[in-house]
Amino acid sequence: MTPLCLQIPEIVLLMCTELRNVDSLGSLASFAQTNSTICEAALDVLWEMQDSLVPFIRTLPQHEILEDNLTFRPLVHVQDYIPSVDWEHSLTYARRVRSLVFERSRSDLGNNDMGLTARTAQLLALRAGHSCLFPNIRKLDFTTLDKPHRDYKLLRLFLGPSLNALTVCPHLDIEIMLILPTLPAMCPQVTDLVIEAYKPDSAEPPQLLRLPFEDAILGWHALTTLQVPDAHPAFLRQLGRCQSLRTLILCIDIDQHWAPASSPAFENGLSTLELYTSHPSFPASIIKAMSSAPIGITDLVVQVEEQEDGDHLSRPDEDSHRARQDNLNTIARMLGPPLTQLYYRESYQYHGTSELEPLAAETLLQFASFTEMQYFDLDSRFNVSDTDLAFLALAWPSLQYFSIAEPASRPFIRRRTPQPHTEITLQSLASFANSCPMLHHFACYLDATRIPIHPRSLSTTERDTCSQPLYIDILNSPIADATAVALFIYHVTR
Repeated sequence: MTPLCLQIPEIVLLMCTELRNVDSLGSLASFAQTNSTICEAALDVLWEMQDSLVPFIRTLPQHEILEDNLTFRPLVHVQDYIPSVDWEHSLTYARRVRSLVFERSRSDLGNNDMGLTARTAQLLALRAGHSCLFPNIRKLDFTTLDKPHRDYKLLRLFLGPSLNALTVCPHLDIEIMLILPTLPAMCPQVTDLVIEAYKPDSAEPPQLLRLPFEDAILGWHALTTLQVPDAHPAFLRQLGRCQSLRTLILCIDIDQHWAPASSPAFENGLSTLELYTSHPSFPASIIKAMSSAPIGITDLVVQVEEQEDGDHLSRPDEDSHRARQDNLNTIARMLGPPLTQLYYRESYQYHGTSELEPLAAETLLQFASFTEMQYFDLDSRFNVSDTDLAFLALAWPSLQYFSIAEPASRPFIRRRTPQPHTEITLQSLASFANSCPMLHHFACYLDATRIPIHPRSLSTTERDTCSQPLYIDILNSPIADATAVALFIYHVTR
């Protein structure tokens, strides 16, 4: 193969990018003051990613630095109207900006080192008119963590035809609800949209934002990735007809009383579905509401994280056990054969000695129908045997990652309770090692006090063609003879 030689501009660009990646902005700025070839590349890299408006404002000769007597943080300030000649000069830098990710802890469009006055932001909006301040911007994150909220009337300053990734977290405000439906017209090429959940202090229902959200989302026709804080049944039905959508992320904490869908949906190529909720029963209900027919996604992530409710700490009980069973049964029934990656997690705030009850063997074995499975991670125990797991291993020849172990970080103090009984032994490890040549991770709670007969030694040829190193996690499993266990693992994995 003929080696690829980089041209001088490409080499300079790589050097500048490396300086930025190691936070040598001072060196990069000095680099920009050399000859014209290096200057252009260095300036592009120097301005490409911004976290505030401060650098742009400081290119204006009218700017001055004030002291904030409340926060003792310096503020950049522009008092007077900005002349055209100065504005055009500053725009030569603005055109180099590709990414603008505001500091989430600052609502004034500044960063942790320096803020800007409200009048300055107003002057920028007045001077920009209906134009985008950064005409070549591709990524914008306009979210804040806490109050005071960021002024969403300024959002239009950063929306332009080149934008393709947008993250917002609008609060409940009549002006914002009027702005939301107009966003697609200002940045029609957005492909990645993240709308983060707003958590109001008042009793105002966040559902008030649902219709403006939906109008805005459905106005974009090139969306490939979407994250929303709601999953109203009618909205899900509309999303199910989107032609371009490939990744859907739902962060749900509000019960929408989902009814099962009456028709097929999401048949246009959705490949990844992620569900995040604090209610154990929501995942099954949402999946059933999405489509009446199996959905042909390849990747599924489900994470249930119950939150602390006042003085009450949630803990696993019979209801959560039934919900977990229903969730897994629904996943197995409502997802199509293309599924290759499944990640399922539940966590509780309760710090006690309770154990999650093991699920029936049938709950696990039904996933054998997904013959293309590569990544399988369920933080649950199952009443299964070595024979059951051998059946799964044979069904998944492409498997790379297997875990049915509860995470070590789960906040239950197992050492105060008897170790749960299991029929799984090290023989299951041998089954997966033999049937899944690409396996690199195996995690399972098993009984390591019973050592199976060592498998036959592999020939030199077989060893040369063996799979990559295998990470084994049998944390908390009972072990009688550690040496015998290590010897068995050696024979299985060498």
